[in-house]
Amino acid sequence: MNRIIGVYPTRAYKLILEYPDGKYRIYDAKKQLSDKASPLGDIIGDYELFRSAHVVEDTGTVGWSNGVDLDPDVLYDNSELDAQLS
Repeated sequence: MNRIIGVYPTRAYKLILEYPDGKYRIYDAKKQLSDKASPLGDIIGDYELFRSAHVVEDTGTVGWSNGVDLDPDVLYDNSELDAQLS
């Protein structure tokens, strides 16, 4: 499992994901979550909700204040390494 230890939402609806190995990855949430039929689609329509992204300690993934969370492996597989931060 790709446990996340830090998450930093950006104004561009991207998540900077921090991993225990010191690597950072960028997850483009707007690109991945644009389906409004999905419960995750509500997050993209509400910037304040998007900014509530936090690490769910029990699972090492990202969750939001509305109770939605994402599988940490999905986040890892759909993100790109940030060479500047890593």
